[in-house]
Amino acid sequence: MPPRPRTVYTAPVRAKRLCMICFRNVIFNYDPMAGELPVFRCRFATAATGKCMLCADRKKACVLPAEGMQGDSLDLEALLEWVTFYFDIARDADGNPDLDADGDEVYEHDTGFRAEICGAVLRLCTAFEATEKTHRSGLETTGAKKKKKAIECRLVPGDDGYQLWALAKRMFRGEVAAAVTSALGPA
Repeated sequence: MPPRPRTVYTAPVRAKRLCMICFRNVIFNYDPMAGELPVFRCRFATAATGKCMLCADRKKACVLPAEGMQGDSLDLEALLEWVTFYFDIARDADGNPDLDADGDEVYEHDTGFRAEICGAVLRLCTAFEATEKTHRSGLETTGAKKKKKAIECRLVPGDDGYQLWALAKRMFRGEVAAAVTSALGPA
């Protein structure tokens, strides 16, 4: 049987997990006062590439979240997905978007409320980045000589950075709940 040709996509492919360099780049340039959620665009030039486009341009290796934080990066993605609910476009009874005088779509919630949520998102992402750095250095996976240790897929009590990340998630939920309560009133 003749070998099958390998197909390689030519369009950029979205990364399944964010590269930490792309993540840091977005967070560093993020302005929560704009009232928009950060947009993470970690893309690979092709499916066969080992580096995202930003890392390839910088001639650096892609750095995924530390092995012991893969589950926690899923938590981060879930929390960021959860708050997108507050950034929906207002719609009429037919499902068409409401437009302002300029013809722009109108958000359901005002800019001040969205800025509060964006501030909480920035603090959560900053805490994730700090936790990831702490955890990576605690595992001694940085540097020339890497020690082999058994690694869980999620931070557990006693791990470097566990308390920081647990507190950050708890504070994020509290900040979003407080913003919703102040903007929309108690349930």
